[in-house]
Amino acid sequence: MGSGKSTVGPLLAKRLSYRFVDLDERVMELADNSIAEVFAEEGQAAFRTLEAVALGEAMMTDRIVISTGGGSLLGQESLRQARDTGAVVYLRMAVRNVTERLNRASDRPLLLDSDGRMLSKDALRDRIESLLVEREPIYEQAEFIVDVDLLSPVDIADAIVEALNAKA
Repeated sequence: MGSGKSTVGPLLAKRLSYRFVDLDERVMELADNSIAEVFAEEGQAAFRTLEAVALGEAMMTDRIVISTGGGSLLGQESLRQARDTGAVVYLRMAVRNVTERLNRASDRPLLLDSDGRMLSKDALRDRIESLLVEREPIYEQAEFIVDVDLLSPVDIADAIVEALNAKA
């Protein structure tokens, strides 16, 4: 979350002459609602179900770059399918930098308090750190890991293209 997937994805897709799909946008199309509203009205489980449907659709498409949500590949089956159908890339970013980027992101349900208000900066950092501790063992199963803290979106896309070319 906040590592730049939705910014880097279109750049990478253009370099590869692939289509780009932002999974969050596709989930909103399927739900005919915002992600925040899906969480509020139907809960996280309903969101994850829609996300799995959107991911399954996207993975059936050739020559595509998919920007997944931070929780999209947490299930081992989803991760396995993604790895079997393409290259999985983890855009790794330090907690402090993610916190700075998301400090005013009121549209992210996992970063709100129980009353739906944006967390304080300290609480936000703690939440991001907690999510990362939980998720990083799965993220690190990606085929490629790019440390993005000091890179521009263009540099990140270039690094991914280089990694893909080196693999080929």
